[in-house]
Amino acid sequence: MSRKRVAKALGSWEEVDEVLQEIGRLDRELGKLEDHQNKIIDRVKAETKINAEPFIKEKKALELELEQFCTARKEEFKTVRSKKLTFGTVSFRLTTKLTAKKGWDWVLARLKEFEFTDCIRLKEEVDKEAMKTRGPATLDMVGCKLKTEDVFGYEVDQKKIVETDAA
Repeated sequence: MSRKRVAKALGSWEEVDEVLQEIGRLDRELGKLEDHQNKIIDRVKAETKINAEPFIKEKKALELELEQFCTARKEEFKTVRSKKLTFGTVSFRLTTKLTAKKGWDWVLARLKEFEFTDCIRLKEEVDKEAMKTRGPATLDMVGCKLKTEDVFGYEVDQKKIVETDAA
């Protein structure tokens, strides 16, 4: 069984202040690491984008050639909609796409105007802030209750820590 380190109990407000200072320093170090990580990730993404560009262009050109070849022979796809080849399959599929003549906002306004609510998506979720204003009887009726907690928190004064470290 491995031993676990037990942190010492704080015995004074000065020790609490020292812990806050140390947490602030640790937050700064973590921030530096995250900044460094993000710079590396951004650089890798940029390099990858540049390196991938010729492959993407070549792939798009080949896809266009495939489409043009198959479109020129579309008669062959009248009865059988796909053609299986050694390295893959080419096919034509009928699709139906809905487009908006005057924009989706205009369509939404018209749907509301004509009360076609079955064609409007609404994301339903509980409004917890509104629920907090209801009385206990109402909350109980819908299976809720208010729970009040005294939650501990702390705030580090980074400016003060930077000043102390600079001195």
